[in-house]
Formats: sequence, C-alpha cells, structure tokens
Amino acid sequence: MLILNEAQVRKCLTLELCIQANKAALATLLSTKGNHEKDSSSSFVPSSLPSNAVIPTRIGLPRTIHESSTSSQTQLPEDTTLFKPAAYYSTDNASSTLMGMKVISIRAKNPSIGKPTATATMTMLNAETGEVTSVLNATYLTAARTAAGSAISTQLCLEQKQLLHGQKDKHLVLFGAGIQAEMHIRLIQYILPNEIYKVTIVNRSLGRADNLKKTLEVEHPDVEYNVLNLDQQDRIHEIVATADVIATATNTEFPLFDWSHVNSNCHICGVGSYLDSSEEVSSTFVRDRCYTLSDTLDALNVGDLKLLEGNSEHYLGLLGDFLQNRISLDREKILQEKKCTFYKSTGTAIQDIFTADAVIQNAMKLGLGTNVDM
Repeated sequence: MLILNEAQVRKCLTLELCIQANKAALATLLSTKGNHEKDSSSSFVPSSLPSNAVIPTRIGLPRTIHESSTSSQTQLPEDTTLFKPAAYYSTDNASSTLMGMKVISIRAKNPSIGKPTATATMTMLNAETGEVTSVLNATYLTAARTAAGSAISTQLCLEQKQLLHGQKDKHLVLFGAGIQAEMHIRLIQYILPNEIYKVTIVNRSLGRADNLKKTLEVEHPDVEYNVLNLDQQDRIHEIVATADVIATATNTEFPLFDWSHVNSNCHICGVGSYLDSSEEVSSTFVRDRCYTLSDTLDALNVGDLKLLEGNSEHYLGLLGDFLQNRISLDREKILQEKKCTFYKSTGTAIQDIFTADAVIQNAMKLGLGTNVDM
C-alpha cells in the first residue's frame, strides 16, 4: 500500500496534470440537457445520462457538541464529515478501472487554530481484489481539483463569449484567502496565462489575505495583487463592477455583497456553499442575470440555485456537456441580454478518484511515497 503525505501530493500534482485529470473526470458526467439545447420550456428538469462513472450518494455525519449542564446536544450546521465513494469502469482496459473514497471534514473554526477549513484523506482500491492500494492526504488535492473545475469553466465560457484576446486585460476577484482561494488564483492564472493583469483578494481577515498576496507577488511580479476587507462593501461594489472573473470560496450562509453591481460580461465560479440554506451568490441574481452550468446535477439543490427550479432556459447543463461539445453558449443572446455566466460546483467524487490516480501514477514515476505491507 502506497502512502503519500501532503508535501508529496503537492509535488506530484502539477497544475497541468490537475487540469488534464479534471477535464477527463468532468467529461464523464453528462445530462439530458445536452439533448434539449433548444428546449425553452421552464418545466424541463435535466437528469443524468448513463455513464461509466458510478457516484453513490455521499454519507454525511454532522458534528455535535454535548452540553453536560443540560445533557443536550447541539448540532453545528457548518461542521460535517462526508464520505464520498466513486468508481469509473473503463471500457478499454479492466485494469484501468478506478475505485476509491474520500473522507472530508469541514470545520468552520479550523483556521483560528492554524488548520484548513476542510481536511481530507483519499483511499484508492484495486477494483478486482478489493484491496486498498493507496492512502493519500487529500486536503490540497481537494482544493486543487475544485479549482481546476472552476478554471476549466472560466476558460470555456470566456472562449465561447469570445472574450479572450491574449492580452493582460482581465481582472480576477477572489472571495476567501484559504487554500481553496489560493488554488483558484493559481489555476485560473495558469489556464489563462496571458489574460490576468490584476487580482483582488477579498477576505474577513486582511492578515491572511496579505500573506497570500505576498506569496503570489513573488511568483507573478507582472500581476497587480490587491487585498480588501469584506466589510468594505462600497469598495467591493466598485471592484466587482470591473471584474471579468469572480470566484467565491467562503463558508458564508448569505450573499457576500449586493450582486447587482457585477459587470454583465463577468464569469462567476461559486464553490463555497453546498447546503440548500446557504448562498454565497444571490439566488435572485442567479435567476435574473445568469446563465448557469454546474459540475453535477446535485448542485441544483444548493441555495445559490434555489430559484432556478429546473428552468431550462437559464440552466445550461453540466460542464461535462460542454467538454463533450454537446452544448455551447449562445454568445449573441448572452451579450444581448447582458447576462453573466455562472459555474456552480459542489464537488464530485469522480474528480477525486481521477485526480488521486494522476497523483499516484506520477508518484510512482518519481519514486515518492512510503510503501507499507498491510
């Protein structure tokens, strides 16, 4: 059994490898939306198409606190542990079948003790024998694979709207300053190497945002980095009016700002909210001013999308539908209606196993990791 710690995972998972693995993973997920490109009926509700990808319903365990004085238990809605299995059955080679499970825990107070909000571990199995073959630290992997989906959607939507010119004229705005926000900046800059001239990081803690800014400035001296406190709402409204790409990676339950100020050509990536009661991006804004795509159909249950209600016209389909060229943007219509594009991601275990497999294959090439005989 191969064991890989976070430092080894980071070394093995290059940005290019991460993009490649997640394009392949997301392309396995297709919806019936791709069969109804011209259906404008608001009653059409998309469903998943048969696939070689098998993604069982995740299991969630809430964290509770026992109050000894009252002998009662209090559940913390933002704190949960998720068990996310998946498999991909290759039609070309049985030995290429991927099978694994991620355990991820979300703890809202972790940053206050110097730990990531989300910590994760991956186990990968030999599908034929059922044996565990690898265990990986997946905290960095999770942030990277999520950000890869956002980066892929950003490139795709800006390309189809013909907004990529090979010039550094794009303004990227990030809400959050943790590892998820960091990987969004890195991967969006990577996939759009000659487009981003300015990055604004908005966070509740300026100290954390400043640290991220200093790290990125060393790596990209040709890019302007700025930080902003989330309390500076008037300034935020000015910033988002000039944003070409906005990504939200926070654990807020309510819209981060008044979304009516957003530039109409903007592409938005929302990855922080995953509950039906939470919305980083205003659900009214999504309904009225966005054409939406998502990583999975499960994302339609999140608070940001609660007002779509299967609206066939404003919900475009899955990112996989676009990657397989089953759907494309109607550029003229979007520009005429002054609509934004919005990619909503709640994460999918199929991304986890594809990304983990890419890490493992590279680790074996590089001779990294510890082999343990169980």
